[in-house]
Amino acid sequence: SFFMHTLRFIISDSIFFPTLKNLAMDPKYTYNNTVNTDDVEKFFSSASGQNLKPFFDFYLRTVNKLEISVKQTHENKYKIQLTNFKGMKLPMEVLVNGKITTLMLDEKETTFESDSFPQIDPTGFYLKRVVFE
Repeated sequence: SFFMHTLRFIISDSIFFPTLKNLAMDPKYTYNNTVNTDDVEKFFSSASGQNLKPFFDFYLRTVNKLEISVKQTHENKYKIQLTNFKGMKLPMEVLVNGKITTLMLDEKETTFESDSFPQIDPTGFYLKRVVFE
């Protein structure tokens, strides 16, 4: 699912795959036990050392797409921020000057420079809407 693809990006492959395997093999989460989204959220949060509740809430409990605002402030300067997501920073790949760099974004503006028009999330890890100003 797209959600799992995004979660994998946020916490990294080195944490995601072992955690998914542990979730599938832990008797506490299999067979005769009822497991809900909160249980999975806590399991991945614990394994990653991050509070993933804002991510789970946004992607599983709303119908919103992630909204990203990009404003050009000078010839080669830009400000980027998440406009409808709060509670944690999300890694975001940005193609800057022909090279992908990862910025940690939240509702506060982050400034970066690029001699060419930046491309946001070029690999497609997020279901998103990007607004350029």
